[in-house]
Amino acid sequence: RKAGILDPHPQLAVCSGSFRPSDLELRWRWREMITLANIDASEKISATKLAATDARPTQVRPMLVRSAAVLGAGTMGSRIAAHLANCGIPVLLLDMVPEGETASRNKLAVAAIEALQKAKPAAFYEPSAVRLVTPGNFEDDLPKLAACDWIVEAVTENLLVKQALLNRVLPHLGPCAVLTTNTSGLPISKIAKSLGDEL
Repeated sequence: RKAGILDPHPQLAVCSGSFRPSDLELRWRWREMITLANIDASEKISATKLAATDARPTQVRPMLVRSAAVLGAGTMGSRIAAHLANCGIPVLLLDMVPEGETASRNKLAVAAIEALQKAKPAAFYEPSAVRLVTPGNFEDDLPKLAACDWIVEAVTENLLVKQALLNRVLPHLGPCAVLTTNTSGLPISKIAKSLGDEL
């Protein structure tokens, strides 16, 4: 293990106890302190003024990503999954069930993971990071998204395909989950149009 990069995150998921912060969280905490210091310096907020106006800078807690999912095991989606694993984040890599496939319903995701292991330049910082990527499919594994803090959609660049999949995903999202889409040309507003105003 190098600098805890591959430390798994079960210890971060224990909400009732203390946990050892990850390198990423420590960097966010450092950024918070720098940001607050810059606010104080640039706006010259004195202690007297703070007491008089109660204008305390709001501290924003960083989001803790304990697990993630990538929807789409193509070139882009599989590489996103690898980068998440490189950060020590367990990730579900989901794709379609190939038509007529009965032996391995996760065939596309499994093949993508195998390709990542052979990729040059290497997709994983350490070969053992592959253990953090779990293959799955859209038919059987969408309920597992409820345990994911971050879901990344990375299927083909087709508006109707993206909208249809995201609508299937919505009922399975946790209350604090972040849902994102990876697109190179489609307007986000159009992708999200079918998801409703509440989201």
